[in-house]
This record gives sequence, structure tokens and C-alpha cells, in this order.
Amino acid sequence: MLFIHEYPDWTQFRYNSKLISKVLGETRMKQGRLLGSMEALNSDLIKTANYAAIKKEIESSFKIDNRFQEIQEEITQNIIETYTSSIKNFNAPLTEETLFKIQQNICQMPSRKWRQDPMLITTQNEDGSFANYKTIAPERISQEMNLFFQWFNDPSKDQVLVAALAHFRLVTIHPFPRGNGRVARLISDIALAKSEDSSNRYYSMSSAILNDKEKYMEILRRTQSGDGDLTEWLLWFTQTLQNAVSESLHVYQKILKQSQFWNAHSHVLFNDRQKYMLHLLLDNSNEKLTTSYWAKINQCSADTALRDIQDLLSKNILEKESSKGRSTSYRIKK
Repeated sequence: MLFIHEYPDWTQFRYNSKLISKVLGETRMKQGRLLGSMEALNSDLIKTANYAAIKKEIESSFKIDNRFQEIQEEITQNIIETYTSSIKNFNAPLTEETLFKIQQNICQMPSRKWRQDPMLITTQNEDGSFANYKTIAPERISQEMNLFFQWFNDPSKDQVLVAALAHFRLVTIHPFPRGNGRVARLISDIALAKSEDSSNRYYSMSSAILNDKEKYMEILRRTQSGDGDLTEWLLWFTQTLQNAVSESLHVYQKILKQSQFWNAHSHVLFNDRQKYMLHLLLDNSNEKLTTSYWAKINQCSADTALRDIQDLLSKNILEKESSKGRSTSYRIKK
């Protein structure tokens, strides 16, 4: 059996272009919806969201490689700055010097040469079977990486497609003795930043990969053992990207809804019980609000709960639900 890199012109990948074009279009639409939602947030919330996404990305990427113990106590500022500056400078050409610096900072170890030894990687599939992957011979790495830099720095390519292919090419070349997966995922993130023309990160691709880690490893190995058809890998990558974007879109739309509510009612005076309950309702709009529920949560009397609710009704904050039964329920006015 030949591995993909043992075929001539192995990087001339094949895939179902009609199918991949369709999913790329769907992916870009979801990216656009997320970016549009984020534009409605204030600058402080955007900074908080960006920092949280980068931190989640780092933690998840290390977990995928079973290296989380290295940063479990504290993610060093050096690693955070490496991710932040790499994304911030997404339009800068990727060079050998830049890639070595990224690997050194992520792995916190000096590596000034490409991998010098052959490697055989063994992984376990979902069915319990084992798969072996023989990496590219060390003497080929320099040439393969030069070709990679030329290809990656071409701005004319679809950058979501580049993100998927760059990820695959780097883990297949395996240029470093350590940290190849983490480096590949960060380089893939740089391409995604290019695709969005934004240095702000609002989702974590590695978190979505971690949720499907066994499938991730299995498809990688199966594709690396294939003949150059990357359709399955590209479909899995774009679907995983859509999952990451959708998860964040759900979270941030909820944050946006809360932000819009408090901005619209900034002139209204609320007591502490009302503020707390409104936060609960905004966080979970399906919660059934009754006088007894209000009293239970706030540990107050039913009379106090009723006065609080009637006050919010008079201020047009709450409205009665048209529900059947003995207990009257309320919701935030639409």
C-alpha cells in the first residue's frame, strides 16, 4: 500500500468539485451570519469574545494532541501572544522563519531544523483497529515546505479550502519532531481569518474537532492512505467548521439579545431581584415564569414576588402569557 505522499505530484489533490463548491458556499454564509451578528456587539464584548475564543482554541488544540497537561496550570502569555499575533497578521506571508517561531512558542522548545528522523505514527480507529502512517522522509521535507509556502501565500485561492488543505498538508508532511497538529491547526486558523478578512476570532475550530476527535483521526489516516481524493476530508472539515460557527452563533445571538435588552431599558430602574430574574429569563427564554417560581428563586414571599412582577408589567417589561391553568405565567415582552 502506498501512502498519499508516495504518489508523484501528490499535492494535486482531487475532489468532487460540485459537492465541495456547494458546502463551501454554505460555510461562507454561516461565517457571514456570525460576523454580522458580532458587529452589533460593543467593542468590550467583542474583545471579550475574541479572547475567549483564542483561549478555547489553545486549550482544545492541546487536548487533541493529549498535551493539555503542559498548560493545565496556566496558558503562558507567550502561547497566547503567538496565537493572537499570528491571527492579527493573517495577511503577512507565511515563511519558514515564522513557522519555526510558531512551533517553538507552542511547544516551548527550540527547534531550528526540520524533522531529521523517519516517523511511524500509530492510531486507533473507532472500531478498535489500529492504523499506521509512515511520514514523509526527512530529506524531502525542505522541498515540500518550500512548495507549501508558495501555495499557501497565493491570495487567489478560496481561503476556506486553503484552511482545510493546509491542515492536511502540514500533518501529512509532519515537518517537526513535535507539535505538528497544533501548528497545522493554527495555520488553518490563519487561513480562516483570511477568508473572513478579520483578525477577531469568535469560534474555536479545535473545540469542534475535539468533539469529534476519533473521526478526525480516522479520516486523516484514511485520506493519508488514499490515492489523492480528498472529498471525504474536505466534507468533514467544512461540516466541522460549520458546527463551530453555528455553536458560537447561538451563544452570541443570545448575548446580543441580552445586550440589546439592557441598552433599550437603560433608563428603567430595577431592584436586585428583578435584575436577577430578567437575566435568567434572557438566558433561558423557555423558562416558565410564575409568581411562585419568582418567590422560590429569590427566597421571598409570594406578595413580594407579585409586586415585583406587577411593577415590570406596568413598565412594559413583562407581559402575561396566554396559557391555560390556574397559575398565571409571564414572559419578557416581545
